[in-house]
Amino acid sequence: MIQQFKLVMLWAMRSLGLFAIARLLTRRCFTIVGWHGVSFADEHERLPEYFVSVETLQKRLRFLKKHFRVISLEELIRQQTDGRVQPRQVALTFDDGMYNFAARAVPLLREFAYPATVYIVSNTMHERVLTYILLIQDIVFRSKLKATPSGLCEVKDSFSLRDKDAKNRCFDIFKQAYLKLPENQATQKDFVAKLAEGLGVDVRDDLAGDTWRYMLGEEIRVLTDRDMSAQLHTHRHHDVVHYPDTVFEEASTCREQLERVTGKPATDYCYPSGYWEKRAWKPLQAAGVRSAVTCNSGLNTSQTPLLALRRHIDTDCMSQIEFEFALSGLQWILYSLVGRDTFYKMREVT
Repeated sequence: MIQQFKLVMLWAMRSLGLFAIARLLTRRCFTIVGWHGVSFADEHERLPEYFVSVETLQKRLRFLKKHFRVISLEELIRQQTDGRVQPRQVALTFDDGMYNFAARAVPLLREFAYPATVYIVSNTMHERVLTYILLIQDIVFRSKLKATPSGLCEVKDSFSLRDKDAKNRCFDIFKQAYLKLPENQATQKDFVAKLAEGLGVDVRDDLAGDTWRYMLGEEIRVLTDRDMSAQLHTHRHHDVVHYPDTVFEEASTCREQLERVTGKPATDYCYPSGYWEKRAWKPLQAAGVRSAVTCNSGLNTSQTPLLALRRHIDTDCMSQIEFEFALSGLQWILYSLVGRDTFYKMREVT
């Protein structure tokens, strides 16, 4: 009921021209939009917080074409550094460097002639690596069982699979069991195979196919030969809050390996899992990092710190009208009116 009321209000505000007015008032701000995965098939139906469908992405890009000028992150940063940000500009980013970016997102981006930045976890690009945590979540949601078998994958108890909330709780349990495993692809693959068998899910195509794998180095290099930029998402996806002692090492290793693969500068960083704090800025700068994007939603101005750039993270959970509202700047204006400067302040996620 609350969601329906919200959507009705957004439709009304757009019909009254408030979205257009907000875009005009915030035209000197710039926006960064972020995505993670783009579905090969129906992954977005089970994991909408991570994946968007090709159809959803196409709608977003079509909207951007109508109302904004999409430019590279490199160009946005140059303009911000010079203090001369042009009006109504947007940069597009994709996190994690999964193969679906090359197979699903890039063809659409080229259809619109849009540049984009993809953030790479460097230890995934040297051999075929799968994102097993996402696959575990997908297995749990694909299962038709009413409960998990006791003792499955060394998890002693049985857990309900009757609804979405129950499946999310179950996923958290098996995720924790998985995270205790050695960082070994064979051991991790065996865990996933046993889990799938126990939950009655056939994952042979998942394990052999491209849906859950990361891009390889050569695939990344080919993309960067045109309008795609490969940038830093650490070496092992270690965030700066829970692994503060590895910030420099993670960034510098990722930079060294990625630049070796692409032959191009890699100085723009994405905070893993959205966690960030100011004390990470010094080691990041020491590693040669120029900019860093957060998962804090909002617009950016010429005064936004380059190491705390805001982004709108888009998912298939977000309707088109909600996406348009987020990019209109109206939320930014409303927050500034109600809470003065609270929406403008950086929010560290610790």
